Amino acid sequence: MTINTPRCVIRPVRARDAEALFDIRQRVARFQGRTDRTLDETRAMYADMESREPGGQPGWHQFVVEDRESTIVGDIGVNFESPLPRQVEIGYSLHPDHWGRGYASEALAALLDHLFASRDLHRAIAITGAENHRSRTLLERLGFRHEGTMIQSWWERDEERWSDEVAYAVINSEWRSRQDGSGGGT
Repeated sequence: MTINTPRCVIRPVRARDAEALFDIRQRVARFQGRTDRTLDETRAMYADMESREPGGQPGWHQFVVEDRESTIVGDIGVNFESPLPRQVEIGYSLHPDHWGRGYASEALAALLDHLFASRDLHRAIAITGAENHRSRTLLERLGFRHEGTMIQSWWERDEERWSDEVAYAVINSEWRSRQDGSGGGT
């Protein structure tokens, strides 16, 4: 599955993407204090994902976001196993050099359009750091609603501390009405 937008290409991750995406995660961590895995763990995870059909099996599947010059600018992860059937969890990261340019909005909207249209999905959720105001604003702009705050739920490996997370969600009918311009909810 490959999705083309006016400025992006969204495609399944390949093992050879590990170094570029790991570099992006490290750059993002400098601003947000959130790290989750080593380069070796990233390589192994992407090699496993490359061997599976995206969304064809439960679990996380990573999608690379490239600009029109085929430069990797970020990624979007989709968990097809959790939280429950007909729901997905999404996560994303974008190279700081591309923040504020609309790449994350464009890529997330295109992938969510695809997922809601091609699967019998009811709901998508996203969890981000409580202090990540850029991500929270992005989710709200896309039509996600804040559903709760989880206190000390994420272990910051590099900083050796616990941090809070916030949960956001959007259901299919809300997503479709926003995309159609009717604005209504359920």
